[in-house]
Amino acid sequence: MEERKAEVWYSSESGLLVLERQGDLAFGPPDTAADGIRTFTLDDTLTYQPYFGMGASLEESSVYNLMRMSEENREAVLKYLLDPQEGLGWDVMRITFGTSDFTGREWYSYNDNPPGGTDTSMAHFSIQKDIDYHLIAVIKQALSYNPELKIIASAWSVPGWMKDSGRLEGGPEKSGKMKSEYLSALALYYRRAIEAYAEQGIPIYAMSLHNEPGIHVDYPMTELSLQQQIELLKLLKQEFASTDNGGQIATQVWVHEFNIYDWERQNRQIYTDPEAYALSDGTAFHDYWGHLSSMTAAHEAYPDKPIYMTERSVWGTRGADRIIQYFRNYARSYNAWVTLLDTRGQPNVSSTAAGRTLVTIDADNADNYTINFEAHMMGHFSKFIKRGALRLESNYFDASYDSHVPKMNGEEEQRPGVSNIAFKNDDGTIVMIVVNSSSEPQTFRALYADDELRDMLPGRTLATYRWTAKSKGAYKERAAIVDVHPEGERILRLSMNGTAFNLNGFQLDRFEE
Repeated sequence: MEERKAEVWYSSESGLLVLERQGDLAFGPPDTAADGIRTFTLDDTLTYQPYFGMGASLEESSVYNLMRMSEENREAVLKYLLDPQEGLGWDVMRITFGTSDFTGREWYSYNDNPPGGTDTSMAHFSIQKDIDYHLIAVIKQALSYNPELKIIASAWSVPGWMKDSGRLEGGPEKSGKMKSEYLSALALYYRRAIEAYAEQGIPIYAMSLHNEPGIHVDYPMTELSLQQQIELLKLLKQEFASTDNGGQIATQVWVHEFNIYDWERQNRQIYTDPEAYALSDGTAFHDYWGHLSSMTAAHEAYPDKPIYMTERSVWGTRGADRIIQYFRNYARSYNAWVTLLDTRGQPNVSSTAAGRTLVTIDADNADNYTINFEAHMMGHFSKFIKRGALRLESNYFDASYDSHVPKMNGEEEQRPGVSNIAFKNDDGTIVMIVVNSSSEPQTFRALYADDELRDMLPGRTLATYRWTAKSKGAYKERAAIVDVHPEGERILRLSMNGTAFNLNGFQLDRFEE
């Protein structure tokens, strides 16, 4: 019988290891006396949501800094981040329609007018500034390195004349409510943006109704009420399906694009409108406030609406664990926000301070750059998990050793020292990602298809394990799996002969063998 082996890659938070290939690990028979070892149990007969992708953003600040670099170094950075063979294989990048909170330029939209001016027919619509500021060129270059790259778009502000404030930014009053009489014009505005990008050879796969609709800040923003969001969704889909102003548009429209908390507080009511529910192509979340279990609740309430985590930057191995939590709460993708700032956190003309970005350039010498751990960390997912891969059943952590107390802002003081997630690609390969967030080496074992894989993972280290799925596991008896449900209730699940039972012996579900 051929010995089953797993390929292994490590990256350390310290930077000493960067997707470093380790020696292959062999599977063996389970150690029945391994009570003193963290145990993860994988079951590929029970699968969850498909994986869509991972990446960051090509907003104007990142592009501004990329253009400060020499052509050679700019190409090297983009190729490393995006190329699926020679790089990390990021395959979802977020762009902005007009100015976001990170830019090195004056704020702008695609249809700015003098005070009091309007242009509902979009006669003066133009993305010329995106061309002049090299956004188009850099996005096209990104697409050349990864043909599977999907571009998703969001606007921070509608044109100022569509708002009661008459300006793009919130200003000192932090105001900027959308005027309902311009919702139809806004739908046309988004049509023109998608068409203009398509003319440049850049297909927009999906767009959100708006970035954080209702946030009150001093940088570009727009306040859209719940009813305005519902109406805009209907008008957008009507505009995209119509041929009155051009060809039909296949771009998806995702709702919400705001904090998890804001979904619970208000925006989930979008789906109480039957027409809006039918028209939505998915739900986009930001992770700055709210419990991730709300995403699981959203999935359970609306299982036909895919979930995407479109904005949050995380750091270190604790950040890798946070990404694992996104996928465990039914996210299909993850996008970090802002790819590249300099060592002074610039350019940034808003009052929002910036943490370390995925790539950093020297403020005084742009060709002196560093690709940070967080970029390599994302590569442990994006380089090995392929679009369409299904998340597999596994216990998030071993409750005999670790615990997890969620917090609204994600900065948990108590989280697992070692955690994991696993996916199965269409080609039959299984990818398991294990994170050791503790400072000490930790031994764990993974039970899969009646076999055991064991490793000792160094402290503050992230690992990817890849192996070929067993064609048919016996699954005669499997280890107990502890699940923590959104309500905090712990259920002990024992898989035996393909049937799962809880502690009281009631059947939970039936697996296909």
